[in-house]
Amino acid sequence: MFVNTDFRASFVDTAYVLGLDLDSDGRASVPVDIDGDGDLDLVALSLQGLHLLENRMPTRRFARIRLTSSRGEPAALGSIVRVETGNVSRQDYVRLTEGFMSQVPGDLHFGLGDAERLDRVVVKWPDGSEQEWKNLPTDRLIELHQGRQEAEVSELMRWSKDSRPRAITNYDPPKEVDLLTGGKTSLSKELPLVLQFWSPSCASCIEDLPVLGTLARKLESRAQFVFLCVDRREIEQALASQRATDGGGIYAIASESTLVSFFGSGGQAAVPSTFVLDNRGRLRRGFLRSAKEEELIAVLDSLDSEPRFARDLALLGRSALTKGNYLEAETWLRESLELDPGQVTERYSLAVALIGQAKHEEALAALQALLKLDPDFSAEAWFNTGACLRTLRRPAEALDAFANALRVRGRDDDVLLVGAAGAAVEAQNLSLALEFAERSVRAAPESPNACLAAAKVRLVRREFREAERYLLRTLTLRHDNVEARELLGALRKAQGK
Repeated sequence: MFVNTDFRASFVDTAYVLGLDLDSDGRASVPVDIDGDGDLDLVALSLQGLHLLENRMPTRRFARIRLTSSRGEPAALGSIVRVETGNVSRQDYVRLTEGFMSQVPGDLHFGLGDAERLDRVVVKWPDGSEQEWKNLPTDRLIELHQGRQEAEVSELMRWSKDSRPRAITNYDPPKEVDLLTGGKTSLSKELPLVLQFWSPSCASCIEDLPVLGTLARKLESRAQFVFLCVDRREIEQALASQRATDGGGIYAIASESTLVSFFGSGGQAAVPSTFVLDNRGRLRRGFLRSAKEEELIAVLDSLDSEPRFARDLALLGRSALTKGNYLEAETWLRESLELDPGQVTERYSLAVALIGQAKHEEALAALQALLKLDPDFSAEAWFNTGACLRTLRRPAEALDAFANALRVRGRDDDVLLVGAAGAAVEAQNLSLALEFAERSVRAAPESPNACLAAAKVRLVRREFREAERYLLRTLTLRHDNVEARELLGALRKAQGK
């Protein structure tokens, strides 16, 4: 698999990154949407067996077109289909075979980038006649029948989440290891890691150790080699093997979590095995055997020459964000924005990562830069801007932000209105605070947060009877609301009840 990185003549081999460098002998492959998610996966058949390679790249717009002919054979073989959207035109034809002894689906798949509609679809049927359809949706299966002007449009049939195959994808390289000689040591954060899983009872492991130890010393400036013994019962034998090797690298004991991460829930390691991870902790190449010197050097060379892509860094950032790793997410997203400052969505993700670390000044700056680029980006961006401004004790500005959040949302939203009511109280505009609080309750009468906000505004306005009513309503909706219970107790105590 080669990727054209500069749209001219420069190609980078990325097969190993995408898991396509199979140790197989075969030439039959078929692109097909196995899981119904709108992108093409790859089925490959070799002498070693059948491989299903799932496409996990970010999805783009597409059109899936199925033809039925009314004259001749119904599969409409040989029909030519041209789709047009904006200034882009794509063409394909219906066939059932392609490549080496391979049958392909009869449906045609067209990648459409960011297009939201198909301006025009032209079909030249096998009998030579032409037919045209206009203004069709994307991201759908479109069935076209010869002689009919109406297109049949339907959703793709997708795998349910529970039916998807489970694979080990989250390799968790150790950050520190237990040394064979005792004690612990941290692993490098700057260099790629070469993890060699081995056992003293494995003859080929013992044979490979001196060679890999020499290589570890030779490449110590380019990678950190870690030799992980998989059997804690053989520590003495492992120490003897280490002393006999006289090479470089770290000799340690493989933890249970590391074994599970790389070999599955049973934690049964295949030895010898070699894994290469880049300095971001991502698995880049695995060998269920000892890797050879030229193979390891080739992998390390590819890491040295690998270009950085803003989209890849952004994906790493968003992945870290979903896991709650806010500092890591901030690092990746800042790198992504350095390469492509115009990424609006990544600016918002960066702001969320900063809020997660309570860096409200920096988050506010990121949100304001984002909303300057696109004032209508999202109501959530304006809401978080208002929340940051409230934290920074700037309630008047926060009120403006919440007003913009409601403008972008286009309707009353209880969450936005509760935030606006709080900002209005802090700005000492109690009539406006009451308006926002009442609107939040009307928007979501079953929301305990909306009722609690209305109660707090009434308390500030010293309207105690209404405050008590809203506090009771809050506890009816959620009896374990501690704040409402405490406020109600304090109110009744003050009233001598």
